[in-house]
Amino acid sequence: MKFKTLLWSIMTVLAFSVTAVGCSDDDDVKPAPAPGPDSSDKVPVLALSGSTLEMAAEGGEASMAFTVENPVEGVTPKASCGSGWLQNINAELNGDKGRVVFTATKNEGEAREATVTLRYQGAESVNFTVKQVAAGTKPEPEPDPEQPGEGPKVEISATYDEGQKVLLVDMICTSKNADKALFAVVPATAIDESVSLEEFMESPQSFAKTLSDEKLAALNGEGIKNEPAVTWEPDMDGMQVAAIVLAKNANGKTAARADAQLGNGGAQPPIPGDGPQVSFSGYIGDYEVLFHAKSATKNVASGEIIVMLKEEFDGILAGVNNDFNKAADKLAGQGQALKPVWCEQINSDNGMEFYISCGDPTIILSAMLLVYDADHHRTVAYTVADKEQTPSENSDTGKIEMDFQTEVSSNTYRLTVYCTTKNSTEGWLAWRHTDAFEEMMSKNNGSLEATMDELKTMKDNSQKFEDFWVRNANKPGKGLVMTLEARPGEKMTFLVELSNRDGRLVKRADCVAKDPYQGKSEVKALDDQKFSDLVWDYNANPSQFTFKGNRPCVLDFGAPAWCGWCQELEPVMAQLSAEFKDQVDFYTIDTDYHKGAYRCFKSLFRTDGIPVLAVVDRNGNCKVIGGYLPADKLRIQIKIALNAKTSRTVTAMPAQDLPRNYVSLASFNPVKKMMDRCLF
Repeated sequence: MKFKTLLWSIMTVLAFSVTAVGCSDDDDVKPAPAPGPDSSDKVPVLALSGSTLEMAAEGGEASMAFTVENPVEGVTPKASCGSGWLQNINAELNGDKGRVVFTATKNEGEAREATVTLRYQGAESVNFTVKQVAAGTKPEPEPDPEQPGEGPKVEISATYDEGQKVLLVDMICTSKNADKALFAVVPATAIDESVSLEEFMESPQSFAKTLSDEKLAALNGEGIKNEPAVTWEPDMDGMQVAAIVLAKNANGKTAARADAQLGNGGAQPPIPGDGPQVSFSGYIGDYEVLFHAKSATKNVASGEIIVMLKEEFDGILAGVNNDFNKAADKLAGQGQALKPVWCEQINSDNGMEFYISCGDPTIILSAMLLVYDADHHRTVAYTVADKEQTPSENSDTGKIEMDFQTEVSSNTYRLTVYCTTKNSTEGWLAWRHTDAFEEMMSKNNGSLEATMDELKTMKDNSQKFEDFWVRNANKPGKGLVMTLEARPGEKMTFLVELSNRDGRLVKRADCVAKDPYQGKSEVKALDDQKFSDLVWDYNANPSQFTFKGNRPCVLDFGAPAWCGWCQELEPVMAQLSAEFKDQVDFYTIDTDYHKGAYRCFKSLFRTDGIPVLAVVDRNGNCKVIGGYLPADKLRIQIKIALNAKTSRTVTAMPAQDLPRNYVSLASFNPVKKMMDRCLF
């Protein structure tokens, strides 16, 4: 009770000035200010939530709720009583609702009563009685007028809108007494039928979200109607989902469920065994799990990868008599959808590698790959990630070939090392200020190998690759990526060496850390509402990007408070915004504070992570070009947008290939993935 009193006091101090009155009737209520020309002639009316309040003999704090109809600004209520055993009486008002809070002393004798009077300028005063039982007895409990008399009753329905490609939900608390409500949309197969809906919703496995105060008020009022809950995505097509609402108050809790199907599902039924030819393998490294997929027929058009603990998959497989096609039917739609660029890589000569960060190399994972051709013919591929397997056809002999690339910003060096022959067994990175490096090179007669050997002896200027770094350098794609701190204007030289039993290769890269742009910035920060007004009304049209601007723009979704690459992008955006200020709009959206626009954008364009950089051309076509880009590369994309031919397309294809895709194991949880897409 003390906490409630303190809370009400704090709220009252913030909202209004409230006068506290003791048991004396001597103080007058503060007169109301003279009404202005627009004031209403309605008089205030006081109303108590009850007429009697019964207390235990032990005494303590208590309160009586009241309302003020037609309250007058600046007027404060006063409460008083004529009995000394009621103390510290305060009348607190917040808007049109208030409480009389008081303390009753301990009763050492017979039962007693006291009358409390509540006054408000311009209103008739009201009274209520406080009864305290005799010492040694307990009062009959009386319902708290502030608490509902029953648990909430809720109803929910869900329908899939084919036109908008979104799941629409209607729900209402018919008893209008919910204090809190949780909401979740999950695959129907993910619900454990052995527990109640209430237990499921309150378990961590549901990933349920708490309704905001605004939506809770709507739930208790006319209800939430035609609320977009989840937008359709290809990997959800045909999925049976359950929309669940759980409402609670002090007297109980109730859950309601409504099932629906996303998409048409069977419009193009997959034909098992007649799809693309694929090879699929898995490997567990020290810090990551690797799955490699490659199509011999090069006709993969869509699909998904489903990863789970092997023991869980074995249980599902046993339930369908070890029929992999039936297991695929059961699990379809619950994995990670293959992005178009991933399908292109599966169809490439090198294939595609999926990386999952993993801190426990002892676990054994199963993975099922479902791939479809353009006619929706399906192939099911299965593998177990096993420590005994090898990730590729690596060799520790033969000539080594290496691709060594660098990207430089004002405070970061980004180095990429890729052994194109995939046969290195050892690696080194060395660095030195360019001037000092040139002196070493001169002393070593221009030999990179001799200079590298010397740098290896200098602990502060070299680093031997860990074993898993070497494995990364050997893997298909961009290979090993390293990020080092830089200082603006700094000139550095880097050497990379890869070696095996037959020899070694050393390559050099010179880098100059750029001075960050410090001139005037034309970048405009947008919140969700401004993004909707200036760029795309994602609430009205969530399934299609419809540009509202009248000239090209650059969009930067990031979290500069903690994201290093987002901070790197800020001076780049500032520099180019000044350079193109009369031709292009530059907008930044802080995803820590304005989540609505980013959530719908990444859902439509199938992108994730931050920063997300996109360019909208002069025709309103939006192209996601990846994360951080240096100024010279972003400038090229802006010029392409300015010179775009008249056409209308929407694309989420990044400007650069994404051969390495790190995802967490949690992203393969079908319930969490569904709730991450929830629009509430």
